[in-house]
Amino acid sequence: MKKLLVIFTLVITICLAGCTSTPAVSDDTPAASFEKSDIALTYDGVTVRPSDNVQTLLDKLGDDYECSEMTSCNYGENGMDKGFTYFGGDVVISTVPLDRNGDYINGIDVYADGWSTAASVGIGDSRDDIISAYGQPDSEEGGFMIYYVDPSDAASMSLYFTVENDTVTSIGFSAGH
Repeated sequence: MKKLLVIFTLVITICLAGCTSTPAVSDDTPAASFEKSDIALTYDGVTVRPSDNVQTLLDKLGDDYECSEMTSCNYGENGMDKGFTYFGGDVVISTVPLDRNGDYINGIDVYADGWSTAASVGIGDSRDDIISAYGQPDSEEGGFMIYYVDPSDAASMSLYFTVENDTVTSIGFSAGH
């Protein structure tokens, strides 16, 4: 089941990065001062952000990954969109070829311990820990809490969490458009 969720997340991140809709706001309480700089994940001393070159993270995680590729919808002749899956699906990284100098992180989803956000929220933390760090989410539905750089644009850069039984079970970000 986790593998299907990982594949679904990867396909959606790569294929629908440019789709737009209005986010569902959970209540009238605005999010804390959530900013683009809040969208980062750190693992073992390496911090990655949307649109960073993926090579630094790949070097840190090693060569034990599965890679999938497809012709880039947005950057066709410049290369391939890629997905890197580590640890049996516990880390999924999607990339786009923004230029001919490498692959850049379009999105990442983590289900494993050892990762944390810029505000030190990690797997196993509580929903209240997320709200303490980032305020009320811009969208909350079905166990997903999403914070957008531009709350009026659901295709903008975002940081998101999956919460089950009041516990963070996954963290991810998307580079947006």
